[in-house]
Amino acid sequence: MTGLRFDFVNGLRWPELVALFDAGQLDILQPVFGTAENADKGAMTGPFLRVPYGVVTAMGAAPVTQLEQLNDKVLAIPEGWSILPLVRQHYPEIQILEVASVRSIFDAVRTGKADVGLDTAAILDYTMRQFFIGDIQLHEPLQLGQQLPDQLHFLVHNKLEGLADIINLALANISDEQRQVLQSRWLEAPRRSQQGMGTVPYVELRNLVADAANLDRLNQLTIAGRDHFVYIQALDGQSANPDFFAVVTPVAAVVEPAIDKVVRAMWITGACLLLLLPLSSWLAGFIVKPITRLAEENRKISQRNYGALAPVNSRIVEIENLAASLTAMAAAIERHGKEQETLMEAFVTLVAQAIDDKSPYTAKHCARVPELAMMLARQAHHSQEKPFDSFCFGSEQQWREFRLGALLHDCGKITTPEHIIDKGTKLEANYNRIHEIRTRFEVLWRDAEIDYWRKRFEGASDDNTLRAELDQRQRQLQENFAFIASCNLGGEYLDEAAIARLEKLAAIPWQRNFDDRLGLSPVEEARLPLAPRPLPVTETLLADKPQHIIFREEDKHYPARFGIRMDVPEHLYNLGELYNLKVVRGTLTAEDRFKINEHIISTIKMLDSLPFPEELAQVPRYATTHHETLDGTGYPRKLTAEDLSIPERIMVLADIFEALTAGDRPYKPAKAVSTAIEILHGMVQSNHVDRDIFELFLRSGVYLEFARRFLPAEQIDEVDIGRYLT
Repeated sequence: MTGLRFDFVNGLRWPELVALFDAGQLDILQPVFGTAENADKGAMTGPFLRVPYGVVTAMGAAPVTQLEQLNDKVLAIPEGWSILPLVRQHYPEIQILEVASVRSIFDAVRTGKADVGLDTAAILDYTMRQFFIGDIQLHEPLQLGQQLPDQLHFLVHNKLEGLADIINLALANISDEQRQVLQSRWLEAPRRSQQGMGTVPYVELRNLVADAANLDRLNQLTIAGRDHFVYIQALDGQSANPDFFAVVTPVAAVVEPAIDKVVRAMWITGACLLLLLPLSSWLAGFIVKPITRLAEENRKISQRNYGALAPVNSRIVEIENLAASLTAMAAAIERHGKEQETLMEAFVTLVAQAIDDKSPYTAKHCARVPELAMMLARQAHHSQEKPFDSFCFGSEQQWREFRLGALLHDCGKITTPEHIIDKGTKLEANYNRIHEIRTRFEVLWRDAEIDYWRKRFEGASDDNTLRAELDQRQRQLQENFAFIASCNLGGEYLDEAAIARLEKLAAIPWQRNFDDRLGLSPVEEARLPLAPRPLPVTETLLADKPQHIIFREEDKHYPARFGIRMDVPEHLYNLGELYNLKVVRGTLTAEDRFKINEHIISTIKMLDSLPFPEELAQVPRYATTHHETLDGTGYPRKLTAEDLSIPERIMVLADIFEALTAGDRPYKPAKAVSTAIEILHGMVQSNHVDRDIFELFLRSGVYLEFARRFLPAEQIDEVDIGRYLT
């Protein structure tokens, strides 16, 4: 009609097309509504089509005929649509949700993010049919009055002056008959006919991709009454609504051309076989028998049963050579397997040694826990008492699997900061900050002396009275510092009275005359308030300042397969002085405790990334369950008794007993054997440690064997095990 050739640009979203048009890389933008915003972008032709609007809602929703019905509701509209400003202008009480595409409208309504979706009725209907959407209903037509345009135009870029007039002339010369053909072809036909073999996706394909087992494989499917071979592959498996690539080929097109040739070849082959069968049977004996024996030897190799291999002799030189090469290959595989095992053992031992070497306070833990666990596992293996009568490690590989898991049980501690692992006092960070507190007391001590001499100079009172006041103030300072220093140790339970005294002492003022921003690293400066306070500054004796808070740089999210169920503190660290001193028991804050406990998550992540062979598949499990309890209060997965196997319960007891008796921890003295067993018994009573494992530990004498091997003589005292046995 225009005499011009047009190149069409497809495959882009509407905002991308608009951006190309605005940049002058697209000459004509269509179809567009006749809005003022569109008219400002270029030359707009006359209308060429009137399209009714429609809306979609969830099934069962009340009919929608006017936009006024949507006040106070969420309306989903494709982003960048030119009628958006008009909807906001004329219907301000409707909440607009811009979505990426027409298909996203249906997703928003389906998931409840939007109450209603708006587009032209034809587009909505086509999308429903194209994607077989049956859980959303379409409402049309929508009565809008004059508020929103309903006629479509071509928008011509201003650089192409006169092109709009040419298109208008072409539109004017379209006959009614031609218009009817276009209307029937593009707007009515898709809405009144079902999809056939010329349109994809077929409903059969949609049903097929519902089961992921049908992807990436050849399926046979009946479409339109004919059998087809179908291959489907997901193009974007991570998307909520992935697209799929499908190849559909009629079975007849693949099979029929070859059937005649195959049948003919089968007849000829059958006839030849009948003639050659007696001879073949006799000759095959020289080949089949040694090959059968080779297959049996190969089976032994696949089962790693190298000691059972037997030589295979044959009159055929090639088979004889093959048998020799199979024997040599088996020896090489066996040697390589042992080398790999040795390498794995060395690597695991190296990791455990690195963790022990990282801190002088846990220098033997990773070595001693496996020793104790293996002692106890041997007793459980040989015990005929319930529940151990049904437990055993049936092969050397299973013993190795358990030992490697025990060696790796703390490998995640390689990521734990040393000042957290070694935290011996509440105020300890990279050093013990009690020295800062003591310095402030020194300042207060000198302030008391200065007050004494100033009052004496001014003659405010006699010297004896002033000296008594000074002595009293300084005695009180000594007592207050001694109290704070004792709270810093964390050895005793901190009751409410002690906490109240700490809070009272924290408020004691002292004068700072130096800039606290000098000599700081960029990281420290970033944590300070934006505006410094003018000097001198009145500080409090103990402070919880904003710069004491160290925020997490990223949220903690773990893959579901890890099964992590740990509460994550809001902050990475809180170095507040009062906050740390008010820790009720021990030296660790909630943030410190999580950082230490997080080592087991690091262990899970590290071991999850390793491709353990089948015979070592339980290593990650054995290495990551020693902090679980029978009552489900442990970490990181909050497993219960039903979830924990006997080896895992052994690891729980071994880890606890070694930690209790270790003499290298900065935050506690080593426990005597009797004290450690008493604590373990309490944990049995509270359903944290397995009673059967605990009693086996005592009855078998493993506790004493371990103590004699690894503990100094002064720690080994008498234990009346009868008190603890049921």
